[in-house]
Parts: sequence; structure tokens; C-alpha cells
Amino acid sequence: MNRLLLSLLLSLPLLLTAQSPYPAAVPDARLYAVFDSAYLQNIRRDNPALLLRWNFYLDNAFIISDFPAEKGNVSQYPAVKISDLRDLNILLLEKEQPLARDWQKPVFYHIEGTNKVLMYFSGKDFNRKFREWLAWNE
Repeated sequence: MNRLLLSLLLSLPLLLTAQSPYPAAVPDARLYAVFDSAYLQNIRRDNPALLLRWNFYLDNAFIISDFPAEKGNVSQYPAVKISDLRDLNILLLEKEQPLARDWQKPVFYHIEGTNKVLMYFSGKDFNRKFREWLAWNE
């Protein structure tokens, strides 16, 4: 009886971890440019859903596209400086420049020196996409 109880107690953490509703969360390397590594390890342990959300956010919160001439002048939007469009860390960009998002509608920024825009998806659309991704990856 004692052995059974001891075995059950020792295996309980393993069983609880195996029942996590989220896929394994490993910090994306780009997060280390924005957050302290100790903080990321704490989040990984204590709040894996937040870490998954940040990882997803890095590639799915926005798009970069050409601005169609028929839509007017691209300079009608606030400007943002992006040095390398192929290697964008959106969280670092948000930390360095005053960018804002909107819950209900997309937000556009003119990328300086280009005819391109950075378009944030609305917060509502981003949350929907994240929930769909979580459901797909369970």
C-alpha cells in the first residue's frame, strides 16, 4: 500500500505535465532581444500559453505589403522605420517605436523609404487566428 501511494505521488507531476492543454512552449530566439532570459524561462514554466502567444505574434500579428496607388498616398499613414523587411522582430520594433494596435480594425503604418505598409491585424482577428492555431496544434 505504501509503495503504491509513493509511486502515485512521484508520478503525479509527470501526469499533470502530460495533461497540459498547450503544445510545448520554447521561446523563439527573437524574444531574447526583447525580454530577459530568466523572465522567459519563468514564463515558459509558469505561463506557457503566454509564451505560445508571443511566439505566434512574432509572425502572425501583421503583414507587409505594397501599397496600391489607387488607395491614395502611402504617406497618409504614420511612418515606421524598418531596416530589414526580411528579418523583422515586431516586438522589438514595438519596443523601439511608438506603434499601436486596435481591437476592432486593422492599423496601417507607412514603411519609410518604401511604398509598403505594415498592417497590424485587428486584435480580434489576431485572437481568432491564435485560437485556431492552438486548436490545430493540440
